[in-house]
Amino acid sequence: MLVSTLKDYAQIFFQFTTPLIALVGLWRWRSELTGKVEYEVAKQSLLCAYSVRDRIQFVREGWGFTKENLPSKVENLGFEDSFRGFSKLTELLREELNKLNQTTIEAEIVFGKEVKERLDKLAILGRQLEIASLAYHTGYRGSWNSPERTKNQFFEMLVKADSVDEDKFQKDLNLAMDDITKCLRPTLMGKKILSRKRFLL
Repeated sequence: MLVSTLKDYAQIFFQFTTPLIALVGLWRWRSELTGKVEYEVAKQSLLCAYSVRDRIQFVREGWGFTKENLPSKVENLGFEDSFRGFSKLTELLREELNKLNQTTIEAEIVFGKEVKERLDKLAILGRQLEIASLAYHTGYRGSWNSPERTKNQFFEMLVKADSVDEDKFQKDLNLAMDDITKCLRPTLMGKKILSRKRFLL
C-alpha cells in the first residue's frame, strides 16, 4: 500500500514538474537565440556604420573643397576627369548607404526606434555629401567671382550646405559615430540596450 502511494505521488510530481522543466528549457533556448540575433544585428550595424564613415572620408578627402576654398572656374579642375573620379567615389558611398539602410530596418525590428534614429543620422550625412558632390559637378558653371555668372540654384545650395563646412560636418560625423557605438557596443559586450523593443520569436 505504501509503495503504491509513493508511486502515485511520484507520478503526480512528474506530471507537474515535466512541463515546468520543458518551459524552463524553452525559455533558455529562446533567450539564447534572441541574444544571438541581437549580437549579429548589432555587429552588422556597426560594420555598416564604419564602412559608411570610411566611404564618407574617402569622398571628402578626394573632394577637398570648402566654403573658403572653392575654385574660381570649373575648367581649372579638369572637369571630366574630376567628374569621373567623383562618380566612382559617390557610387561606392551610395552602395554602402544602401547596405546601411537595409541593416537599419533589421536594427529597428530588433532594438527599436532609438537605434534606427542614430543610424539614420549617419545616413543623412552621407546623403548630404553625395548631393553636395553631385551639385558641384553638375551645377557649377563659370566664375564664382564674376558678377555676370548665371545664378544656379544647385550651386547656391552647395555653398550654403553643411557638407562643405568642414568643421561642422566632421563634428556631426563624430557625434553620429559615437552615438551608434555607445548604443550598440553593450550588446556586443554581452550587455543589454536599456531602451529597446524585444525581438519577438
